[in-house]
Amino acid sequence: MKEIKLKGLDETIYETTLENGLKIYMWVNKKVNTFKGTITFMVGSEDVDYSIGKKNIHKIFGIPHYLEHILCKNENGSSILGDFQKLGSYNNASTFAYRTTYEFVGNQNLKENIKLLMHMTQEKVFDEDAFESERGPILEEARRCEDSIDRLVYIELNKMLYKNYPNKEYGVGNQKDIKKITLEDLKETYKTFYHPENSFVVITGNINPYEIEEWFIEIEKDKSFPKFQHPKIKKYKEPTSIVCKEKEIKANVEIPLVAVAIKTPLKVFETDLLTTLDALQLTLTSNFGSTSSFREELMNKKLITSLSCYTEKTRDYLNIAVISKTKYPKEVIGKIKEKLRNVEILEEEISRKKKCEIASLVLGYEDVEEVNDFLSYTISKFGTIFDNEKEILESLDIKTIKNVVSKVDFSKIAALTILPKE
Repeated sequence: MKEIKLKGLDETIYETTLENGLKIYMWVNKKVNTFKGTITFMVGSEDVDYSIGKKNIHKIFGIPHYLEHILCKNENGSSILGDFQKLGSYNNASTFAYRTTYEFVGNQNLKENIKLLMHMTQEKVFDEDAFESERGPILEEARRCEDSIDRLVYIELNKMLYKNYPNKEYGVGNQKDIKKITLEDLKETYKTFYHPENSFVVITGNINPYEIEEWFIEIEKDKSFPKFQHPKIKKYKEPTSIVCKEKEIKANVEIPLVAVAIKTPLKVFETDLLTTLDALQLTLTSNFGSTSSFREELMNKKLITSLSCYTEKTRDYLNIAVISKTKYPKEVIGKIKEKLRNVEILEEEISRKKKCEIASLVLGYEDVEEVNDFLSYTISKFGTIFDNEKEILESLDIKTIKNVVSKVDFSKIAALTILPKE
């Protein structure tokens, strides 16, 4: 078993790999009574184009999400949640753009929870009636997604920023696509992607890693899996230009909402990915965060009622976005654009934000669920566990941050306005 020491945090991640290729990551906290377990499969809502050997395959949106729903059902159509509840645990699942994760949280019967988690995801017997009975709830979920303002903002910004990336559709699929999905679509996706070599497990809490390793060997020893086909997800060529500079739509909002976003190719940055992300996030929160002078100024002038920002890696690009609720969309968009083009990188402010980020990182390792979520996200998004994140934050200096920010092309800005429906 491999031990990954997290530098400066006095924490250890235990890693082991079973004979069938399944990777298991474990983190121990003896101060708690709870645990969280997840299994993540590397297939998500945006994986609609891929190849196996020389065969190119295209699927409609919504199949991985539909499959997630079916795996959370027993053969008789009842929810797996009831089986976890009998063990004193809670169960859930989520489909993201690039992964699908199944989870349980509890404080007793850990081995039984692991067995149930592995059974529901690795030994599925598909039933036509259960498949059809789930179509209605998924259609309803799709309708709810279309009413979600947060998701609407994200989708519309992607439409403005990206021409070719498949990130411009709701992950659950649209009504038309969901009605087209067949049971054979689910079986094919399950056979192609739901393999030990294409998945990993994370267990966090008051656990014994060596005991858990033995449990997994026992649970998996009599299972047989077909040879993994190693599907290759399509790589899209995305132009550096944006699709649309300005867009105005109407939706179910009480107060108008504006979102300003920029995309930058990863290849222009001279620093490693984590340093680049941290530098941009520190700059953003310093200029647009909850304690920024810019936010305070707009709030005092009663120009806005909220202001938030984020940095995100999307395939070969990094996105930065600033979002605000305001009754004065045009004026606020103008001020956000001006501020983006003239971001301040002040040593005192950056130092304060660094301390906040480091404190958040340290305190995060007090929470069993937060650590599990963080590890699942990091491994699936970046393909690794960063053992030096605290050191990178501590060593970030003004010169490095300015160098990162200088690579962002602030001339290509997309501005979205969402107005209330009449």
